[in-house]
Amino acid sequence: LPNVLYPPVSTDDRATPGEVPARSGLILPEVQQILLDRGLSGEAVRRLLREYPPDSIISPAELDRILARVRPEDLSTREGQEPAPAEDALSVAATEIGSDREPQPFGYELFQNAPETFQPDQDLAVGPDYRLGPGDEIRISLWGAIQQDFFGVVDREGSVSLPEIGPVPAAGMTLAAFEERLRQSYSRTFTGTKLAVSLGRLRRIQVVVAGDVLRPGAYFLSPVSNVFNAVFFAGGPTEAGSLRRIRIVRDGRILTEIDLYSYLLEGDTGTEVRLLSGDTVFLLPKGPTVTLRGEVRRPAIFELTPGQTVADLVWMGGGFLSSAHLARATLDRMGLATGTSSIELDLTSLLSDSTGVDGAALPLQDGDLLTIYSMYHLEPRQFVELQGMVQYPNIYPLYPGMRVSELIFRGGGLLESAWRLRAELSRVIDRPGALAEAAGDTVSRSMYIDLSRVLENPRGPDDPVLVRNDKLYIRRIPSWQVQSAIKLSGEVIFPGIYPLLVKEERLSSVIERAGGVTGEAFLEGA
Repeated sequence: LPNVLYPPVSTDDRATPGEVPARSGLILPEVQQILLDRGLSGEAVRRLLREYPPDSIISPAELDRILARVRPEDLSTREGQEPAPAEDALSVAATEIGSDREPQPFGYELFQNAPETFQPDQDLAVGPDYRLGPGDEIRISLWGAIQQDFFGVVDREGSVSLPEIGPVPAAGMTLAAFEERLRQSYSRTFTGTKLAVSLGRLRRIQVVVAGDVLRPGAYFLSPVSNVFNAVFFAGGPTEAGSLRRIRIVRDGRILTEIDLYSYLLEGDTGTEVRLLSGDTVFLLPKGPTVTLRGEVRRPAIFELTPGQTVADLVWMGGGFLSSAHLARATLDRMGLATGTSSIELDLTSLLSDSTGVDGAALPLQDGDLLTIYSMYHLEPRQFVELQGMVQYPNIYPLYPGMRVSELIFRGGGLLESAWRLRAELSRVIDRPGALAEAAGDTVSRSMYIDLSRVLENPRGPDDPVLVRNDKLYIRRIPSWQVQSAIKLSGEVIFPGIYPLLVKEERLSSVIERAGGVTGEAFLEGA
């Protein structure tokens, strides 16, 4: 890092304020405070000092090595330094609608991780409503008068050949119904015997996925698969494919048409159709689309079905964010006959149960663009800045009636090195017309604040109200520095860490404070 930000620690005998005295070291808490005062974040300080034991004494040379490991991202905003590039309060300021969250087609991102190859799971657990088919493996357990387990497989004719009773029709029956049929059959052959039926390996079904799909073709799936499973393993729709018009063709006829929006938006499987071997899943081309952007939870491009309104679109978008300005939304519309037009809508009724005729009831058309603006779009968010000797210097949002004491609280409070008697509050001069010309080159004015009075009586007469773009600078106490200390070990009565009583305390004085040397001390070899 540039030496302007991190000058090397002085090795001169007379230490200057803020630097480490040459004739001693610093204990770990003192080094932590120095790093914080030089602009490092608390996380960065912990990273740099985690290898040092709690009783370490840091020499000037070692402190230089610590500072040399500082990275640019370790910096937080401190007095005399530029703010580190990081997200702060400004990141939540009003930005142009759509600049940071450009809407994408809804639902298509779910298919981005679809596997290139797929093998169906044939060991899935199924319920009693599962319908048997050719290839299913069935396990029958008998107990009571006899103990016996045996397996059977549903053959192409749809039957299972079982001991004692021969072929039993199974295809098309639910597991529960098949178990009841076997119970009746075996009760005529074995008395006092109970029976249970379960499934072993499930059969595979072959389904063709075609139309506007990324990887059309034939797929082997589990017999409990639905339309979404088939579309997913085929890679999802192409850019021109629809998620709202998916046909199931069975035996050459259109069985039904599935709208996956119900599944994607609500998890609704009420219209789910269980696929059978030989079915075709066909994705039709995408229909009319509308774009929803701005202050909603799910900005996206949505596909329309006939009769859908602005209220339906907002619902598909997950509803409004708390920052939405509902009194004035805009609907941009392009028509072949009318050309481009813009409609202003009042959507406040969507916050209540009102069903009155307003903008929310407006039917949508292909190509519509609905924009929900932020309340900060009309009245930009205001900020104030806090710099200097506080825990978290930064730019903070300004709220009505906010005072200096509240800004200091948001900044984590004053550091020990803060000069409380004279903080500087800089305020931009806002003078229109002739007053601005009379002010000449003056663009701001400063007032000085006694922070001791502010913090003793928050919101009192000495605690000024802040306005937009105010900057509060809290200076360091002149000549302030952390207390220096040395570590004394070896043959002394009380080894340990000793703070220096004067700037250049002699070693003999420290040894005397440690109780003197022991009888085993070798003074010539110290």
